[in-house]
Amino acid sequence: MRYLILHGHFYQPPRENPFLGEIQKEASAAPAHDWNERITNECYSPNAYSRILDGYGRITDMSNNYEYISFNFGPTLIDYIAKTREDLLKRILEADKKSIARLGYGNAIAQVYNHIILPLAKKEDMRVQIKWGLYNFEKYFGRKSSGMWLSETAINLDVVDALYDCGVKFTILSPYQAHYVKNITTTDVSGAKIDTSKPYWLYGHNGKRVAVFFYDHYISQSIAFEHLLTSSDKLAERIRNAYGERRLVNIATDGETYGHHEPFADMCLARYFKENVYYDNITPTNYEHYLSMYPPMEEVILHEGTGKRGTSWSCSHGVERWRSNCGCGGWEGLDLSWRGPLRDAFDILRKMQDKLFAEFLDFTDDTRNSLREEYVRAIYNDIDAKDLYEICSKYISFKEFVFLMESYKYSLFSYTSCGWFFEDVSRLEPIKNMQYAEQSFHYARLLVKDKNVSFVDDAHKEFLKTLEKSISNKPEHHNARYFYEKEAKVDVFTKLYIINYFIFNLAASEYRDININIFKHEIKSTKIEKNYVEGILVDNIAADIYFKVHMIKENHEFKNQIQISEVYDNLDKATIYTMYLKDLTSDIRDKLADSLFEEDIKKLDTLMHQIYPEYRKLFTYFNLNSITPDYDYRRIMGAMASPILREKITERGRDAYDEVSENLKDARNAGIFISNSGISNLIGDNIKTALNELYNTGNPFITYDLLRDIKFLSNNDMPIDRNTFENIFYKILQKYKSGDIKFERDEEKTSFKELGYWLNFNMDNI
Repeated sequence: MRYLILHGHFYQPPRENPFLGEIQKEASAAPAHDWNERITNECYSPNAYSRILDGYGRITDMSNNYEYISFNFGPTLIDYIAKTREDLLKRILEADKKSIARLGYGNAIAQVYNHIILPLAKKEDMRVQIKWGLYNFEKYFGRKSSGMWLSETAINLDVVDALYDCGVKFTILSPYQAHYVKNITTTDVSGAKIDTSKPYWLYGHNGKRVAVFFYDHYISQSIAFEHLLTSSDKLAERIRNAYGERRLVNIATDGETYGHHEPFADMCLARYFKENVYYDNITPTNYEHYLSMYPPMEEVILHEGTGKRGTSWSCSHGVERWRSNCGCGGWEGLDLSWRGPLRDAFDILRKMQDKLFAEFLDFTDDTRNSLREEYVRAIYNDIDAKDLYEICSKYISFKEFVFLMESYKYSLFSYTSCGWFFEDVSRLEPIKNMQYAEQSFHYARLLVKDKNVSFVDDAHKEFLKTLEKSISNKPEHHNARYFYEKEAKVDVFTKLYIINYFIFNLAASEYRDININIFKHEIKSTKIEKNYVEGILVDNIAADIYFKVHMIKENHEFKNQIQISEVYDNLDKATIYTMYLKDLTSDIRDKLADSLFEEDIKKLDTLMHQIYPEYRKLFTYFNLNSITPDYDYRRIMGAMASPILREKITERGRDAYDEVSENLKDARNAGIFISNSGISNLIGDNIKTALNELYNTGNPFITYDLLRDIKFLSNNDMPIDRNTFENIFYKILQKYKSGDIKFERDEEKTSFKELGYWLNFNMDNI
């Protein structure tokens, strides 16, 4: 029998702003809000609902590709999916369960927690990253993982030891990492000459070992970079020809290849697993299943890499890409020397962590390490952090314990591999790592506050000096310290920043016309750290806000009403601050823009309602007399018409469709462009709600309303969120086929079939 393992490494780095706790808008990801959202839409979701089409381009089935491929979802990515796409998470977990039912072993494996380069990490941090990754996996998949994907497949003997100690049984590497194979004789397999159709034993120290698979470099390379995924037949031919006498073809690539880097590659995979594997008598399997049948019989010895630091799949020098100017990831004339000082700066922060733990917890190293490893349970709120704190209670307060552990956590986040992967320190990824480093320093400062300890400030000064040595390739961008000061320092996101957000919300509220406002606000950075602020809004002039702020100690208790005299007494000594809309993040600016100018918009809306009926009569006149109005006039008319037509649908629902369609037709004939996005978004939300209701209730009358909605959008050339609608309808169709949804009357069945046709499904045999 011939087996195929196709592994997808699905991963995104932690993207949350550590000071605000949310992902900010990333302009480079447009039109999506951020890269997580964009790649989810282009890759992760399509692979869970991959279309299989007939000869007419109609959907005959949807494949959950995760049922057939081996895969890992990085913890920081699957956490995001769990928060934003419950349906997608469900499909991923279902796929793993179905693979267990089919093979006895699940397709999913764990990943190193936040994708740090393990060979460059301290030994205790290796274990933390592995343990946290395993915990995250078990939390979602409900089982333990025998395998682990290593960040950039980076490994050395210490990493092997850590994997073994944590119970990991296998991993996947690049064939270029293999040096020798030992059996009866020793064979040099450098240059990807190793047989990738079987697993090997990889030994660390003192007899510790894990099984390793080496992926087929040539097919994996073709999939990732040579557009092999444009045709399932091309893919099948390439895989078929790779077997020869081998029983296994093993492929591994970044999962983002299947849809993000190669559009519609998910459909190629779906077709391949639906048809080609059966024609070629190939069984899709996963690593653990294959190991259960064919355990390792030979030993492999890896290259040691530059400086004997280890090897990886994306650096020909070993792991130098994440610490030096090795040339990987760059081009001629590009200086990558910034990488070394950036890592050196984070190493200063990491050394400070050891001093913090030694200063505040008089424990053995084993106890400290165990505490770090167990903290992941508190991160996910699976235990109360106070349970972990118990053994520390004789040394530090609970609040100090949280500061200590959070400082350590963010020091690990600063090592996320993406910070060094690309060409310059001015990119989003290294700046994000610097933000995590600053948050780590922030908690450290809180921990040592009012204590006779100087090493935190000393470390921070050394950290800044080291960042200055990390020079950008863009002269106008100076060095890493420039970006740290500009975008990463906690001062940029201080309490004043949060107060600014609060004040602008106040200015946009019903009290916007009052010149003096008394306010109070509670600020929380963690469950423990919180402060209160009180102040007076002195003036509110357009987009400029002037206000006085007085910081209040944590234990200050507010009554139902603030004593005005107390507020004034405090504010006499307070400072006046001037804040601007530009000082807020783009997300917040966008959210506040409408409310800040709400009254002005209402005035414009009233004016448009007065003018529009008169100008509406001109549409017919223009059409009857073949008159094309001036461009500026048409643009103004279109701008007026769009919100008015949307309002008609909001107020009257489907009863307004005919009138709105007639208006849109007249406008088009007169050459007037009306933006449809507001109308289509409104109706799109209604369609999504109705489809979910149809799925949950099976009420046949919903299909009639859905048909009216979809026909209205289609007939008026409005954009339709087909992916979302098709995904939900597919689930409805499966319920119908299984008999869980029944339509008794012929007209109900006809309506259901018509709905399916409109959503591009082949309903011929329904």
